[in-house]
Amino acid sequence: MLLLNPEQHRDLHLTPIDNGWLALGQGAIPLVFDDLQTLKGRCPVVISQHGTPLPLLLPELIQRYQSASWGGFTPKALKPYPLRLVRQPVLAAGDTQLEYRESLMIDESSPHLQLRTGYRLFEDDGQLTAFTQEKIQQLRAFESELQQVQQLMQQLDDLGALAPVRVLYQGETIDCRLIHRERLHAALGQLDSLQAGYHVVFLAEALLQAQDCLDVDQVHWMEESDSAHYKPSRNAVREAMLNNDDGEVDH
Repeated sequence: MLLLNPEQHRDLHLTPIDNGWLALGQGAIPLVFDDLQTLKGRCPVVISQHGTPLPLLLPELIQRYQSASWGGFTPKALKPYPLRLVRQPVLAAGDTQLEYRESLMIDESSPHLQLRTGYRLFEDDGQLTAFTQEKIQQLRAFESELQQVQQLMQQLDDLGALAPVRVLYQGETIDCRLIHRERLHAALGQLDSLQAGYHVVFLAEALLQAQDCLDVDQVHWMEESDSAHYKPSRNAVREAMLNNDDGEVDH
């Protein structure tokens, strides 16, 4: 990745292509709520092992899933490629404090780039074209959505609904986290006190759908050995999440 600048890239053109193919060649891909809603449990999703929990697509778990079978689905994290927005620390003249400024990076090896075909990235005067500015807005929107998902996932973690697991898949070991259905069910009463409780419920449901299509040899729950075989039906969990004792929907 290089810093996009008019001196080096004034003549570059970008041709948008389906970036779904990147999912099979990248590392872990973070997902936002729209991604989970689009997939609707058609593809396995796990949760990051460390730090703030994030829904992830792992290439080693989706090898048998092709972009065509997703109906043209492309994770939002991959759509802006070969462009990427980064924030770099800058020390302004006469200032003693660092500030962070946005920089637009580009992968020059990308097949999207040509010299004469596609959308221009810079105007003749070196200013960004409307196309490039639109890409920047897409990148900013994704960052905002990712932050929202992080906040909801952190609430699920604070409720104790996430548990570390070790997944054995085709001879490989993958350490991650999954939703522990029993713990989630036990914590549902606390959701009423959360400002975003309704959104947490639907995020959990989307993750459970993806979790149910985790086609692996074995899932070992690291904290409770007797949990490895515990798997109540998804419909039962969903009914418990969405309904009070009087049958009304939680909001």
